[in-house]
Amino acid sequence: MKEPRHDTRRREAAVVQLRIAGNTYDQIATQLGLSGKSSAHRIYRRVLDATVAEPAAELRQLEGARLDALQAQWWPRCVGGNVHAARIMLKIMERRARLFGLDAPQRVNVNTNELDAQIVDLMDQLTSAAVADCERAQLMVALDELDRPSTILGQVEPGDEPGTP
Repeated sequence: MKEPRHDTRRREAAVVQLRIAGNTYDQIATQLGLSGKSSAHRIYRRVLDATVAEPAAELRQLEGARLDALQAQWWPRCVGGNVHAARIMLKIMERRARLFGLDAPQRVNVNTNELDAQIVDLMDQLTSAAVADCERAQLMVALDELDRPSTILGQVEPGDEPGTP
């Protein structure tokens, strides 16, 4: 049998209040007679998601209606040749596209040749037998700064460099 709606709302409110008070999900489940901490967490997340998602959707709808009203006011002047009205219409249209995600994603071309060359150079330095531990640490930092995973360096362990007995 399904729980009455008002009981569900009361339980959701209790979960949130107990969580705000600092209770763990285990404690909340015990206090409210829930099946376990995952139930308490699920209820808490559902309430938070609804609290954030519903107002965002309503606000987006309200902003869309405001843009519609502005467009209705400026459109006749825009098509009548008013340059100022045309600029305002373009701003309204740009805002609507951003609000509703109407613009296609922009492609970004990244030339990685220079970055790749730097990585290869740093890896060569790491694998050479002449690299001291201090230098190795500095090179690792430099690789991290290049924002490349250092896991590719896991093949070379200290003392396993070529030329090491």
